[in-house]
Amino acid sequence: MTIWKLTPTIKESPNWEASTYCGEVIVRASDEEEARQLATAAFVIAVEVKPGRSTIWIPWKDSSIVSCKPLRNSEHSEQGPPAVLSPQQH
Repeated sequence: MTIWKLTPTIKESPNWEASTYCGEVIVRASDEEEARQLATAAFVIAVEVKPGRSTIWIPWKDSSIVSCKPLRNSEHSEQGPPAVLSPQQH
């Protein structure tokens, strides 16, 4: 597995309404798609659809507002199942 670092690059996006968290996320995953899926599963929340408002998309899947890069020399082990490693989940 690879350790991935997801970093919000545009925190002003209204899409952050669909997430409980808007900070750096570290995950262990086989590829970028799985890394984004893990972050989505950990932090997504439902957003009310309102007439006249643009559609809100899940920010963790959007490469234009969240970068996702392999993290070299991480303190986290590459051994183990796919998981969000930081921030710690309750």
